[in-house]
Amino acid sequence: MKIIFLALFFCGISFGQQIITGKVIDLTGEPILGATVLEKGTDNYTETNFDANLVLQQNGQIQRLSYLM
Repeated sequence: MKIIFLALFFCGISFGQQIITGKVIDLTGEPILGATVLEKGTDNYTETNFDANLVLQQNGQIQRLSYLM
């Protein structure tokens, strides 16, 4: 099953931290619950909630986000 990681990122900077929010859905637009989103090269991660929304706080620069199923 092909899955597309689709996240709409709205970034806000607060005291040097960046808060990233988004939603993970599949090709049909259905939410993917419990998806893990990782910040590459760190141990920083978050999981989507029951609405497939995510919130990730990070200090550095995100080079790539990954979705694990």
